Amino acid sequence: MTEDEKAMPQLRYSPVRDGVGAYQRGDYAAALEMLKGPASNGHALAQLTLGLMYYDGSGVPQDHAEAARWLQMAVDFGEASGIAEVMLGNIEAAERARSGAERGDASSMRFLGISYAFGFGVPRTAKLAYFWFRIATLNGCSRSHSLSASAARKLTATEIEEADCAILLWRPKFSH
Repeated sequence: MTEDEKAMPQLRYSPVRDGVGAYQRGDYAAALEMLKGPASNGHALAQLTLGLMYYDGSGVPQDHAEAARWLQMAVDFGEASGIAEVMLGNIEAAERARSGAERGDASSMRFLGISYAFGFGVPRTAKLAYFWFRIATLNGCSRSHSLSASAARKLTATEIEEADCAILLWRPKFSH
């Protein structure tokens, strides 16, 4: 060990640096173990990385609410905020789209379908993308027709049949 290494022991082992490295290597269990403590103690990079893990479901169950909680903490501490703000924006936009879609707004339905197609703020799933694109088309959003066809190409015949049955039963939720 060099004199510099002895003088600065914190550089030999940093849970955040090593946790981020584990995340980048795909060793999500190690990343989670190393980052949870520093993230809970206010380390913004650890919070951002945990937010990414929960957003994508990398080594943890995919949970956008938990992702948003960690990402918001990273933003609040003023570090690593660019990507965290984008991801929080995706989550919030998907929530707003869901609210509009459930009330019957065809444009919101289309946007929610796009969110599901690309995993913006919600889990990426072609079946729900197809569902919302079809509902949007049936509610007058003609631009959703080609999107539903594109999503359908990623589904099995059984998945399309299940989604089509759900579409027949779907009704908007009106708030009074």
